[in-house]
Amino acid sequence: MLLPFIGWAVTGAVFFVKPGYAGAYEQLAVRTYPLGDNLAFHGQAWREARLMKTILGTHLLVRTDAGWRNLDPATLKIMPVPPPEKLRLLFEDAFTANPDRYGRVASQIDATARTTTGVEVTLDWNRLALQQRGATPTGSTCSTASTISSGRA
Repeated sequence: MLLPFIGWAVTGAVFFVKPGYAGAYEQLAVRTYPLGDNLAFHGQAWREARLMKTILGTHLLVRTDAGWRNLDPATLKIMPVPPPEKLRLLFEDAFTANPDRYGRVASQIDATARTTTGVEVTLDWNRLALQQRGATPTGSTCSTASTISSGRA
């Protein structure tokens, strides 16, 4: 009767501590910077608005009935997805949060980058959200997604 209890306790301890799985549960986000200027814009019928600054400039992320949109705060027009060279800057800037896990961009196809450590990261431009999938340092596979929750509305 004591043996199953000990087995259960050891299993619970392993799941509580999660040795070697820190990278699998890590949330990767686009790096943001302080907003310098006070930008004025006229609000529309948006459900939510987030104003943020990245290495690529200032973004106004708005949620409408049709979903999220990445707008230019000055014109309120949809910002097109930048060319791969600019997206690479955004990826590299995000990877500075944990260079041991992500390394650098090894290859890139559109809004998906594969790192030198084998992690595949995909950017959702309309939400400025990163989703990662790939090997952890222990060799297991993981998949996580994160969105930016900071910003000014």
